Amino acid sequence: MSRYPSTQFVDVAAGEFAAIVGPSGSGKSSLLAVAGTLMRPDAGSVLIGGVDVGDLSDKDRTKLRADNIGFVSQGTNLLASLTAVDQLLAGVHLRGESTNASRDEALMLHDELGLDSKSDKRPHQLSGGERQRVGIARALMNQSDVLLVDEPTSALDHDRGSQFIELMADLTRRRNVATVMVTHDRSQLARVDTVHEMNDGALTSEVSALTPSVM
Repeated sequence: MSRYPSTQFVDVAAGEFAAIVGPSGSGKSSLLAVAGTLMRPDAGSVLIGGVDVGDLSDKDRTKLRADNIGFVSQGTNLLASLTAVDQLLAGVHLRGESTNASRDEALMLHDELGLDSKSDKRPHQLSGGERQRVGIARALMNQSDVLLVDEPTSALDHDRGSQFIELMADLTRRRNVATVMVTHDRSQLARVDTVHEMNDGALTSEVSALTPSVM
């Protein structure tokens, strides 16, 4: 999916869960921003669905990002004044689309992620895990082809981190999306398909995951 100024590259297929690991400051989050078209690469290229995003205008890059890429950030970044379901509809509203037509889809996502009883709750009424699942649902709301996940387990204990990774692995396969997760936590890689090492701003190697994912 993305190339970096080294001989290595990340190629993630639909339904594949890939991790990029490396120490803090190695460039993982910058690579994620490049892959998500938020930054232009200094060298190399980013291809999404066979399209080189470097060839697109700013307007077309913004549309591609809105239509095809979902971001799950390190912090949930939920809006305090909105209910859990309205968090998903905010982006729909910004795109000028009908929120009424999208509400059923938002509620279906809530049901899929075990949030059906929390749809009318605001962030302060949700647990940390519930807020994280709302963030995932929001990333999936635009029928994303690509999910980019930034350090999702950094604030979670081992058990909650494992539950999150299990959920991401399941959603990746069930929804047939290409998922790229950056992390420095090597203890949570058993459900990942491929692991890419990154150091000093460059991808240095690709290794198989510790344990093959089985669904």
